[in-house]
Amino acid sequence: MEPLEEIRQFLHSRRGGRSLRALLVFGNPLGNAVGDTVIATWHYRCLKRAFPGVRLSVWTPDREIWEAVCGEDIQCKAYLGVGGWKKSYDLVVLHWTPRQAAKCFSPRAPSLALIDLSDAASCCRYRLGASQWRRIPLRLPVNHSRRILEIYEGLGLNAEVPFPTRRAANAKPGGPIYLNPYAMNGSKCLNAALLRGLLEVIGSFPGTPAVLCPGDPGGYPGRDEPVYRQLQAIVRDYAKSNKNLMVLPSLTMRAYIDIVANSRLVIGPDTSSQHIAATFGVPSISCYPSDSGYRYYYWGQLGKTAFCFRSPPETRRHVAAFCRLIFYLAHKLAGYECDSIAVPPTMLRRRVISSCLDELHGAWDALAEQDVPCKRKRDRAKSLVLSLRSGIAPAWQPHLMREIEQITAELCGSDQERRGEARRIYLSLRQDFFAIKALRMLVDLPH
Repeated sequence: MEPLEEIRQFLHSRRGGRSLRALLVFGNPLGNAVGDTVIATWHYRCLKRAFPGVRLSVWTPDREIWEAVCGEDIQCKAYLGVGGWKKSYDLVVLHWTPRQAAKCFSPRAPSLALIDLSDAASCCRYRLGASQWRRIPLRLPVNHSRRILEIYEGLGLNAEVPFPTRRAANAKPGGPIYLNPYAMNGSKCLNAALLRGLLEVIGSFPGTPAVLCPGDPGGYPGRDEPVYRQLQAIVRDYAKSNKNLMVLPSLTMRAYIDIVANSRLVIGPDTSSQHIAATFGVPSISCYPSDSGYRYYYWGQLGKTAFCFRSPPETRRHVAAFCRLIFYLAHKLAGYECDSIAVPPTMLRRRVISSCLDELHGAWDALAEQDVPCKRKRDRAKSLVLSLRSGIAPAWQPHLMREIEQITAELCGSDQERRGEARRIYLSLRQDFFAIKALRMLVDLPH
């Protein structure tokens, strides 16, 4: 029996016909990062699907975020401590809770089901009444969003990217593009050269305004103030000469989430706007720092219209090529119908890329499924990478090929420990590599 079915039967036998009442306790009681909290709202949809009709409460200091994403259906309360929780709830879910909060729920209650995700790095566990803890092993260490879906899959729910049932307020088709250069610290922000390049290419899109940029982000670390001030100056200067760009005033959390959720495309670094886009199913392009490790995409957003790249080196040639690549992808993701932006056949040899991608996936599958890769399969994979390189415009190769080349090198490698880790990552991701998704979109191939 799946753990989820076991929990359902336990709760049904003890509820006496009344509605199921569940409590989610998430994060630090003093406050949590916006992006982390937005992703935590995925629990709402997963619990609604796992337990239809459940009345869900959340203990959180971030009430405004939960209500902005999930709507008024969810009941948000501050951390209440031990008093009264046993009688109020049938199911309690703990996630990212500090030890002192988790201890509130340690006494065993005969009618309470408890799901503990506090140690979600390696496993989750659940307990039914006074029974012993049951453990559910999880796969590789992954990021917050993938971990939530993996937890519910481990429980027995056919999880998917859980877009909230609430639709963003004042939703309109064909909204502007949201370009956010800021992140939680200076090293994660878009670099100045990349921001200038993106403003030049994205600012040419039709519409008034075609692009929205946030104003003063506020709350940044004092040591990083020069970085934020420089980015603000670039945005303001561009807005003065281009009516397609609007700089937004300070916004409430609800207004910020609604603007991102109503955008036709969101572009930015690893920051909260990208998590909001993923939660509402808005296409996104994320630009991670240029020194991110090769598995950086494992921490990116889920979905066929979410892309993630390393930012290019701050040289004019690399930035121009990367921004041109973003220009083509943005047109497709944003749904603009304009023949003039089609990728020229001279830049991408469609037949070469089409056949190479299909064969390369087959070669990667074979390499990942073998404990020791045979020389013939290694040579074939490397040959396909060379053929793929020949079909891509040279200027785009640093951004589309580096990940593909490194995956191939690790699956073909002689270091057994490193290769074993690469195999596990590959087998868990399969089609979710960002460079592969980008190439398929550029040549109009199905995902």
